Amino acid sequence: MPLLKEFSFFKDRHMMSKRDLSEISNHLKYEFLEAGDTIFKQGDPGDQFYIIMKGQVQVSIAEKK
Repeated sequence: MPLLKEFSFFKDRHMMSKRDLSEISNHLKYEFLEAGDTIFKQGDPGDQFYIIMKGQVQVSIAEKK
């Protein structure tokens, strides 16, 4: 939970209680990905939230036809 408080996404939400942060932290898991791995594709359901701890990502959006 202390780690969550360091991210501006959570820090800027002043209404979020310690209990809320604790509940969120209970659902967190680490994923280690290699360079070039696809995390998700356009059109996938938005059922996960990612926090990039180290490294970088590239987001590509396909043009509508």
